[in-house]
Amino acid sequence: MDWLGKFHIYVLGDFYPQPDNWIYHYQTLLSGTAALLAAVITVGILWLQMRASERAHEEVIQRRFRSAKANLPLSLSDLFDYGEACIKVLSSFTKKSTGSEPIQANVCAPEIPKAALSNLTELIEYSDHSDARYLESLLRFIQVQNSRFRSTLRDIHPSDSNGKIVGKHNLRHDVLDAHILLAMAGHIFPFARREVDHIGSYKATEEFPGRYFLYTNFDKETVKYVVDKLHRYCEKQFLK
Repeated sequence: MDWLGKFHIYVLGDFYPQPDNWIYHYQTLLSGTAALLAAVITVGILWLQMRASERAHEEVIQRRFRSAKANLPLSLSDLFDYGEACIKVLSSFTKKSTGSEPIQANVCAPEIPKAALSNLTELIEYSDHSDARYLESLLRFIQVQNSRFRSTLRDIHPSDSNGKIVGKHNLRHDVLDAHILLAMAGHIFPFARREVDHIGSYKATEEFPGRYFLYTNFDKETVKYVVDKLHRYCEKQFLK
């Protein structure tokens, strides 16, 4: 057992000297503070990245809005051409009719301007709520007017087998629809031409698009029917 004498065992007690500096005493607090700062910095970087992404997205939306709005005057002009074409077709029927005999004709409806509808749809997506509501009302009414007009043309087709009798007075609602379309599109024109920042509420005026053609190409009863109902119906459509 003599070999055990070569080993020495030391016991450390309270008398063993401890490190005497503030890092040693506050290392837990310092590590926690460092972790907190790292988290704050990480959150700050993420927030800056999100804000940059949001700004980039907003810029894309604004560019798309400006692009769609730049095409709006042309789209409204196309709608005017379409509405006036519908009115001219209707006037050709009423001129040939004395009012007593049924109207029969084989006429195709003017082609609805699909590019204008696409432009309105895109602009609705990027406009603010109030402007989008007016644009949506116009878009909705165009489709209603086109559906009604096509139905009328089917009813007066010579080969129609439904047995419907269509007289001059039955066409008045189609004449009114076409003028409502013109008036609604005309109300949006100042917004399209950047004369105003927002569309605003519809206001009745004595002058309205297609007025001269109405007075010179339709009978007095049809003129009165359109003039009496036009502005009230436009306001109603825009409020839907």
